[in-house]
Amino acid sequence: MRFEVDGLRFDTIKPRIFQIGFNKCGTRSFYDFFERNGIKSVHFKRGDLARGISENVSSGQPPLKGWDKWTAYTDMQSVKKTDVIEACTFYRSFAAYYPRSYFILNTRSKDRWIKSRLNHGTTQNYGERYRQGLGLTSMEETVEAWSAMWDKHHTEVPAFFKETGQHFIVYDIEQDEPEKLSKFLTPDFITDPSLFGHEGKTNTPPQDAKPVTSVPGYNPKKTAAPPSNKSETSPKKTGSDALDGRFVPRNDIVGFDETATQPPYQHVPQKKPEEGWTGNLIIASMKDEGPFLLEWIAYHRAIGFDHFLIFTNDCSDGTDEMLQHLEKHGIVTHVNNDDWAGKSPQSSALQDVMVRPAVFEADWIVHIDADEFINIRTGNGTFACLLKALPENVTNIAMTQRIFGSAGLEEYSDLPTIAQFDKCAPSYLPKPYTAWGFKTATRNIDAYQSLSTHRPGNLSKELINEVFWVNGSGQDITKERGKSGWRSDKKTVGYDLVQLNHYPLRSLHAFLVKHERMAPKKKEKGAEYWVRMDWNSCQDITAQRNLPRFTRELEQLMNDPDVARLHEMSVQKQKQRIAAIIETPKAMDLIRQVKSKTLNDVSRVAEILERDSATE
Repeated sequence: MRFEVDGLRFDTIKPRIFQIGFNKCGTRSFYDFFERNGIKSVHFKRGDLARGISENVSSGQPPLKGWDKWTAYTDMQSVKKTDVIEACTFYRSFAAYYPRSYFILNTRSKDRWIKSRLNHGTTQNYGERYRQGLGLTSMEETVEAWSAMWDKHHTEVPAFFKETGQHFIVYDIEQDEPEKLSKFLTPDFITDPSLFGHEGKTNTPPQDAKPVTSVPGYNPKKTAAPPSNKSETSPKKTGSDALDGRFVPRNDIVGFDETATQPPYQHVPQKKPEEGWTGNLIIASMKDEGPFLLEWIAYHRAIGFDHFLIFTNDCSDGTDEMLQHLEKHGIVTHVNNDDWAGKSPQSSALQDVMVRPAVFEADWIVHIDADEFINIRTGNGTFACLLKALPENVTNIAMTQRIFGSAGLEEYSDLPTIAQFDKCAPSYLPKPYTAWGFKTATRNIDAYQSLSTHRPGNLSKELINEVFWVNGSGQDITKERGKSGWRSDKKTVGYDLVQLNHYPLRSLHAFLVKHERMAPKKKEKGAEYWVRMDWNSCQDITAQRNLPRFTRELEQLMNDPDVARLHEMSVQKQKQRIAAIIETPKAMDLIRQVKSKTLNDVSRVAEILERDSATE
């Protein structure tokens, strides 16, 4: 949530992490720790970070104005011959503007800190620049200034946060274990303590450099040697060390801040149905999706899809009846698929779908599932805006899935999916195979003769040179995906213009119902499926810009009293199913297994890959 004070808007909800100790106290180690755990972080930026924050604070602006796309902030210092900025001393402003944040006073022995600063930089020029920046005449005065600054900061910071009661910790890099840090960051940030290392140690002084103890006024007391680094003794590989570095998740391939609050998209009038034309068509296969059917249709109508071809099989919750009423309004074409044959109801439905009138009459064809929402992130967020952002001759758009987890919600609620679930997987997630699958929007030029779950197939030889594929960022991937493939990879992934929000779980109780209707082999691995799909480390609220116009479309659908009645009936059946399932021994065991798991992104990938390798 953002609110306005004196014309300024700032975020009061998003938790951030501020490292508010001085440099040479493990700042680089913290930065690497956050990044390895998928927390988008910014470090030093050659002093630009500190200068930007200082300018904002001086002018009465939010401290992170222009720097708010990151979550964690480390080494906020600028040292020039003309001035020195220690932006960690702006902790009061950080606490006022970002009250839900986590504040870390990283510290160590003061004597060793001073020694490290004196050794910092080529031939120790850091101290000289610092001296000039403060306008002092000797290094003795500089060391005295550092000592006084250290004492003042370490007295005032704990006292301040004791009074405010905000998230605050003192972390001694020479004494404390990483588990202390991980525990402190819970629950907003789930981290793997094994990923904390010691980076950025000051280089050993050159042979011709004077020893630091020769600096006038600097006579450190003898202190005990720092504790040995336990990780130096042939550690067992865990976390990211157990993965190929290429597969370590991170959240850095999207070109904008997915957590920033933006104005809602404007309503676009719905095109009136025309006989012989289905426009932008969505195809789906469903079973008992009654509680979620209307929101799914309303959402996609709001972003510019005109018609829906929906196959259903073995429904008992009112899905069929709702679709029959919507068909009367010209919104959907409903096909009963109870007599399906073959590998699955979905493959049976798609077997001859390309010759159906609704497909023949379409301009664009998209096949997605009822738990997938097309999230267009350009212009006014409509399909027309997406096409406008792409070359005119594009024929296929590979929309890569982004998995959204349960967000820690247990109970089922009849509320919009995109409003309830905004926690998701990091954008860079090449493994496991369940990530980075894509679904395809296809211009209807008869280039392909068949349609599968993820993409069209059987490319016509006569039109092979007419197809032009792009990814979700508008990049040409025709060579890589024009003929085959259903997953994105590091070369073809893109989320900037469009992504496919995938909500395979929703809440824990909703998942129990989904689990009940899974195929027997999948049903046996319910807890494994949860591990594969419960990604919550990152946040993406971009789809929520559609909420006002989505609500308007939903209300229009519910204006039909029969549709509204059937929707309410399906919601009540969902609640009844949950009540019946939740008390069964199998469900109780599944809930126990799910709740016993505490995984960060790296350990989640490692566990999934280990299971996959065991079944190969």
